[in-house]
Amino acid sequence: MRTFVFSFLLVACAAPQEKPPPAGPATAEPTPQSETPTTTDATLVLAAGNVPGPFSLKNGDVLEGAGADATCITAPTDGPAIVVPVGAHVKLRKLGVCAAAGQHAVLIKGSLDAREVYVTGGRVGFRVEDGGALTLTDALGEDIEGLVSVINGSATVTRAVAKRIKNSGFFVATGSFTGEDLESEGGEYGFGTRPEAKVTLKNARFISGIFGGLALSGGGGDYTDITVDGRGKGGEGVISNDLKSPLTFTNLKIKGVRGNGISLIRANATFTALTLEGVATDPDGTRGIGLYTQESTVLVAKSQINAAKGEGVTAIDGDVTLEDTTIDRAVASGATAWHGGNIRLVRSTVKNGIGPALLAIEGGKIIAESGSVQAAGTAAMADCSAGSAITIKQAVTVTGKVDACVVRE
Repeated sequence: MRTFVFSFLLVACAAPQEKPPPAGPATAEPTPQSETPTTTDATLVLAAGNVPGPFSLKNGDVLEGAGADATCITAPTDGPAIVVPVGAHVKLRKLGVCAAAGQHAVLIKGSLDAREVYVTGGRVGFRVEDGGALTLTDALGEDIEGLVSVINGSATVTRAVAKRIKNSGFFVATGSFTGEDLESEGGEYGFGTRPEAKVTLKNARFISGIFGGLALSGGGGDYTDITVDGRGKGGEGVISNDLKSPLTFTNLKIKGVRGNGISLIRANATFTALTLEGVATDPDGTRGIGLYTQESTVLVAKSQINAAKGEGVTAIDGDVTLEDTTIDRAVASGATAWHGGNIRLVRSTVKNGIGPALLAIEGGKIIAESGSVQAAGTAAMADCSAGSAITIKQAVTVTGKVDACVVRE
C-alpha cells in the first residue's frame, strides 16, 4: 500500500499530464469512457477512463477503480460526484474524482472508508456533514478549495497531500479530526478549526499559506511534529483565538513566514521543542514578532526563537513562561511585556539582539529567575513610572546596561 502511494504521488507531482484529466477534456481528442462497470456482490468495479457520475451509494457498497491515476469519476454540474447518505457504510478504492466547478467531489453523511484516491477540480474533495464519518488513506487532491472539510462529524486521515488549494487544505468545524502524515501547499491556510473542533495531528507540513499555516479559531488539540514553511511568502505560522480547550504543540518548526511566527489571543497553549527561525517584515510594514500573545496563558519549554525582525516574545494582558528557552537575534527586543502582560524566564537566555533584551512598558512585568540576559547595549529597560517592572534574580547572568529602576534580588 505505502509503495503505491509514494509512487502515485511521484507520478502525480512530477508528471501532471499523466493524471486523470478534469471533467471535460482539455484537448481536441475525445476522452475515452470507461467500459461498462461490472458488479461482484456489493462491489462495483470500474475500468480505466472517465466514468460519468453521480453515484449515490447504499449501505455495503464498494466502488473500486483501476487505479487513482487511471479511473476518474466525472461529476455533474449540479452536485457531488459521489454521495454517501445517512446510515450507509461504503468504501472507495483506487479511483479518482473529477469534480465540477462549484461542487464538492464527495459528500459524506454516512460512513466512508476511502483508500488510494485522487480528487481534482470543484470545491472540497471530501466534505463531512450531518454526523458523518470519513476514514481517508493515501490521498492526493489538487486544484481544489480543500481536501477534507468536516462541518459536523469526524475524520481520520492518513498519508494525504493537498496541492494548489484555494482555501484550507484540511478543516474541521464541529467534530473530531485525527491526522498523520499530511501536507498542504498554497491556499489561505494549511489547516483550520472552529470552536467545536477536537484535533490530534502528527507529522504534518503546511507550505506557503497566504495568511498562515494553521488558523485555529477555537477548539483545542494536540499537535506533534508539525512544520510550517512560509518560503518567504506565506503568512503567520500559527494563528489562534478563543480556544475552549488547551492547545499543545510538541516539536513545532516554523520558518520563512511573514508577519508573526505565532499569534495567540485568549488562548491556553503549551509549546515544547518549538523552533522558530526568522520572521520577515509583513507587507504592511509591521515587523514580525516571534511569539505574540494577548490575554493568553502560555508555556514555552526547551525551545528556540531565532531572528525575529520584531520582538522575540510579546505578552499583553496575559502570562508567558519561558523554560529552558533561548531568544536569539531578535531585532526590536528579546522579550517584551506590556499593558498588563507578564513574562517569567526560568533557565532561559536572551541574547544577540539589537534592541533591549528585556523590555517592560505600560504596566508590563518581567521576572528573570535563572539563565542569562545578554546585550551589546541595553539588557533591561522598564517604563517604571507607568507601573512597569523588571526583576532579575541574582542567579541570572547579565551583560549590558540595566535601567536604574530594574530590581536585582
